[in-house]
Amino acid sequence: LFSFSFFLSSCWAWAFAGQWSLTPSLATFLVISLGVLEFVIVSIFVKLLMRVFYGPRKLSESAQDSSKLNLMPIANWKLYAIILIQLLSIGIYSQVLKQVTGSSNLSTAIYAFRVSSIFTAAGTGLKMPWFASVLWYFSYAAGFFFAFLLVKIYLVSKKISYPMILIVLLSMIISTLKGDRTSVIILLIALVTFYYCLKKKQTGWQKKGNLKFFLIVL
Repeated sequence: LFSFSFFLSSCWAWAFAGQWSLTPSLATFLVISLGVLEFVIVSIFVKLLMRVFYGPRKLSESAQDSSKLNLMPIANWKLYAIILIQLLSIGIYSQVLKQVTGSSNLSTAIYAFRVSSIFTAAGTGLKMPWFASVLWYFSYAAGFFFAFLLVKIYLVSKKISYPMILIVLLSMIISTLKGDRTSVIILLIALVTFYYCLKKKQTGWQKKGNLKFFLIVL
């Protein structure tokens, strides 16, 4: 599911190359397409290999034994501390971004930085200071970690952690400061993937419902 998203993105880029002023290379498209195909083939091969060595019964028993999802409680003050760090990161990164691009408007600064990162030679574009980059990566990575916990808590207790939702949303917000929507899409794909994997683990990795889930996602 995750690797297929790259293939889908490359198809969209190829289809709208003219409207988006892109110059996609056939070699790039083939690398992505064949890479996804390789991932699928290797996954099937590993699954067949596991069946040969362990047998269907042992694999089923192993899946049943690991179907229980365990939760480790996280104190609310820790969640609020992460939220505070993310808010400070958004403010600091926005201010530094305007200084680097020489723009007083945030949207103009984001656009200027995006253009510099795409249309300039490698290593010659605008660069953010290391501390701003560290804050960006920390805040963005927090979204993946707490997206996983958010889904896990929901599946186990049917409860929604609103502080964790806020952390994920703030992660999406800071990712847009680079002018790239791809980071938001990747986080959303990760959220769906977390749900699928944890739900399947909870039900013992039964095949029932796979087609319905994929159709809903698509």
